[in-house]
Amino acid sequence: MALARALLSLRAAWSPVSGLAARSFSETTAGRSAQAAPAAPDAAEGAKAKLFHILRTASAPLTAAQVWEAAQQQGLRSKRYTKLMLNELRTAGFVKTQPLGGPKKHKSFGYRLNEEEQKKRAARLQRKAEGGGGGAAAGP
Repeated sequence: MALARALLSLRAAWSPVSGLAARSFSETTAGRSAQAAPAAPDAAEGAKAKLFHILRTASAPLTAAQVWEAAQQQGLRSKRYTKLMLNELRTAGFVKTQPLGGPKKHKSFGYRLNEEEQKKRAARLQRKAEGGGGGAAAGP
């Protein structure tokens, strides 16, 4: 049993009851999960801010190819990185995807701003500025 414990990595935790090793979160992962919600990208400079600006000025949902064409004009150099940033904006709740149609196998999706989330964030910031705190205990 001592040999099995020695063979485990330093980040693993030994469970004597089940005899299995279970990975624990590293400090950096725990720190990332404890961080507050990301700030609006329009306040920053960079790829996300440029993509946010592109989607804000668009009148209709844009496909990834259309976003890439506009991003190239703004100075982005990598289509892969552009798609990665779009995905991060989507998971953060700033952008929504919308099906644009097409055959079942080759359905295309368009990106658009999540207006409801933008309104909620603006209301939270306003409550925070007024001294309401805007925390989880404050209520809706």
